[in-house]
Amino acid sequence: MAIIQTTLAEKPELYNETLSLIEASFNYPPGHSFENDFYSLLDPSNHKHNHILIDGDTVVAHIGINLREFYKGETTTLVALIGGVAVSQEHRGKGHFKELFNYVLQRYSKKCSFFILWSDKAALYRKYEFYEFGSVIQLGAKEENEDYFNTIGFKKYKLKDLSESDIKNLHKLYKHNHNDYITPKRSPRNWDTLSNIKTTDIYIERNGNEITNYFFINKGFDLTGVIHECSFFNDQDMLKKFSEYKVWLPEKHLSYMTSVQSLYIGILKIGNLELFKKFISGIFSNDLIINDIESSKIFFSFKDENFTLSTDEFLAFIFGPTPAQEFAPYGNWFFIPGLDSI
Repeated sequence: MAIIQTTLAEKPELYNETLSLIEASFNYPPGHSFENDFYSLLDPSNHKHNHILIDGDTVVAHIGINLREFYKGETTTLVALIGGVAVSQEHRGKGHFKELFNYVLQRYSKKCSFFILWSDKAALYRKYEFYEFGSVIQLGAKEENEDYFNTIGFKKYKLKDLSESDIKNLHKLYKHNHNDYITPKRSPRNWDTLSNIKTTDIYIERNGNEITNYFFINKGFDLTGVIHECSFFNDQDMLKKFSEYKVWLPEKHLSYMTSVQSLYIGILKIGNLELFKKFISGIFSNDLIINDIESSKIFFSFKDENFTLSTDEFLAFIFGPTPAQEFAPYGNWFFIPGLDSI
């Protein structure tokens, strides 16, 4: 029987089977659910971007896309986040992954500046011109300590239990504290979607009814005990209170914080060249201009001087880890909060 390519929007009856395939591929432990941890990807409104291969009525592969707008300051661009990549055990080695992956890349490459994927199989994805980029640092090794967090003024909640006024307050803090980073935009709809991630907790500090600080901790089994987003990125005194805990921060904080671990943000592939060029020139205030990309090499000018780098070198030079000294003053640090990652 022929393998058919479709989506969960067209075949909603295959949702549970698709979820089981993903969880089996990721070796999900009992008591955990991919649906709970990565609701943004499997949200029914996103099913048109959940691409599957089926053999008869059997799901043999899935690749999900979550389209998000990223921004830094006034510069914005559309990004395709890739997640839930899974192929059934009995259908591996038959070219199904390659077929579906190439289809997905081609489908979205015209509308997105770049793709981002989280995987420990960087060598595999390098064949598709995905390259490791950026880094987050982890401060300490301690995990959640609710008693300590209470003593310094933070109370634990679930995002879905907060009032509309609280969500607006969080949105204001998020926008203010993330504005200097390359990070996902959050619309009211995004906040509503993220509130369905059941495995994440939020701790809030208040002054009366007003939220003054917050942080998110936990998400599934891979971010248990990790503070993966906080509103006090630029408050050194506040960060010192959490320096012994597993806090993830943008790489720029290495200048004054001691890190126990550094992790790649993910792997990135350039999509639409014109959109990518526009985004790069925007975040570099037109000091860096990409002229062309050819044979995995990027030809660009920086302050009117011409350069050529391989794509992986270029991405590391501008986004890190350890960006080139000439580019560091522009502060183009990526930070993708744990809630938004898929």
